[in-house]
Amino acid sequence: MVRITALITAIALMMPSPGLAEECAIVDLPKAGEAKVCVSSVRPPVRGITYGPELMFDRKTDTAWTEGVDGDGVGQYVQIYFDKPLPVRGLQITNGYPKNDDIFKWNSRVRAVSVTTSAGKSGRFTLKDSQTPQFVPVPGSGAIAWLRLTIRSVYRGEKYRDTTIAEILVDIGGNTDADHLHVQPPVRPAKPTQ
Repeated sequence: MVRITALITAIALMMPSPGLAEECAIVDLPKAGEAKVCVSSVRPPVRGITYGPELMFDRKTDTAWTEGVDGDGVGQYVQIYFDKPLPVRGLQITNGYPKNDDIFKWNSRVRAVSVTTSAGKSGRFTLKDSQTPQFVPVPGSGAIAWLRLTIRSVYRGEKYRDTTIAEILVDIGGNTDADHLHVQPPVRPAKPTQ
């Protein structure tokens, strides 16, 4: 009986929590090819507005991925699987939901994020509370098959606790698709944190 109970407990721990299924989408990364992007959760649609992972790669800052868990979304992640291993130098992240100034302030934004790669490298970085795209270096060097961004802390929204990311642009060995945003890339990278 003890063995059966232990087996049932082990199986239950491996199963996803109800309503917290990973959601994935195939996206086209200019200069990098196709990629599969998976997120740990997604906020359900509201009044016809969706919040899926593909919205971080649509080159629009009036759409955003929004995590779908209760609270601030700490621990939620975005994982990018590349079509083939690539020398990813960094990511250009447009934090929050900059549809307009009010919506940006109302929703939570990422403060600290960890970046982990298929090469076993990881780093933690602090983003500014800004609508301007920010460069986050990818730890290590050489080609990687995937990377994961995990939310570690947030700038809490004035009205909502949903944490959002509008855009992620992938910088492949100095070839970036950041020009699609029609903004100047930031001069300095996001600060590493301890």
